Amino acid sequence: MSQKGSVLGGILLITGCCIGAGMLGMPVITATAGVIPTTVAMLICCLFMNVTGLLLLEAVLWFKNRVNLITLSNYALGSVGQVITWISFVFLFYCLCVAYTIGCGDILGPFLGGAFIGRLAALTAIGILIYIGTRTVDHLNRILMVGLIFTYCLLVISGAGFVQSNNLVFQQWPAIFASIPLLLISFGYQNLIPSLAEYLQHNVKKITLTILGGTLLTFLFYLVWEIIILGILPFENAESVQAVMNKGEIVTDMLQNVTGIPYILPLTQSFALFAIMTSLLANSLTCLEFLQDGLRRYVTSPNRFLLVFLVLLPPLIIAQSDPHLFLKALSIAGGTATVILFGIFPALIVWYGRYRDNKPGAIVPGGKPVLILVIAFSLTILTLETARLLFQS
Repeated sequence: MSQKGSVLGGILLITGCCIGAGMLGMPVITATAGVIPTTVAMLICCLFMNVTGLLLLEAVLWFKNRVNLITLSNYALGSVGQVITWISFVFLFYCLCVAYTIGCGDILGPFLGGAFIGRLAALTAIGILIYIGTRTVDHLNRILMVGLIFTYCLLVISGAGFVQSNNLVFQQWPAIFASIPLLLISFGYQNLIPSLAEYLQHNVKKITLTILGGTLLTFLFYLVWEIIILGILPFENAESVQAVMNKGEIVTDMLQNVTGIPYILPLTQSFALFAIMTSLLANSLTCLEFLQDGLRRYVTSPNRFLLVFLVLLPPLIIAQSDPHLFLKALSIAGGTATVILFGIFPALIVWYGRYRDNKPGAIVPGGKPVLILVIAFSLTILTLETARLLFQS
């Protein structure tokens, strides 16, 4: 990153980090709730992730050198917190990689002779790119993001004429609880906080505006997407929505069936591929760098080639064992690892720094009640997701 960054540049970084493959599953998960309950749930998740991001920023600014969540966890929670952070990070990355790998197979499989070949081809390309390095990934990611935005706009324009007003007033409030894990992970950007602090030269006002602006822009993207897609989906046929959820499919499959527009299939496939590849590329590189940094403590110079295999081979094996995990993997990642890493831990770290070490520079107002509320909300989501997983098993 450059030495002098701009708020606009930071906003685009956050938006690019948030917007991705989660959009494909979001309308399917939220279809049974309706637009109004979903909008409320998105606002809650957006606010929650804003608060936790600012808490992380507060903790990062306590240190002169660049720190990550593992360092912060070790500072406040000791070796136990560091181990939990390690496990949660790896679990989160692999859940996301599994979901994106499955998505690649579903899209590329029909063109390459099978889902496995599609997954293997996508992961091979990703592996080569992340092995080469960050600069190559950055350049390709910009191209993919342009394609993502372009196809998103075309889909919104194409679908606007098919929106049914009666679908927009459909409401089933209890159903929003099932969507919160996926919505949380769709607003995930906290891993950028240390980089943003350097990018904006530790200017608290600028970084705060960047976080608020980035999440707001992401919210607007999601809101328009939800209005278009949920306004098209046939709510009167709840069984078809549930069937898609059970199969773990992406929303573009339903969009093609409902609109019947001749060009909608290649357009939706292109959008889905851009969304999944941007997410898979960024997530794989982050996972590689995380493992490289974490293993450096035990290995002088971890072999990058072997690390690429360590990042991509397990998701390929898991995806092949159950090809219907796309939505499930995203939901599990959001309801467990995300709330631990980006919910519970930031609040505990700030609590320790503020009230034990008397660290200055509180960014999030509200004192202990706000921190308790963040922890309580996180524990609630974690408990509900754990209960859901146990019940399904």
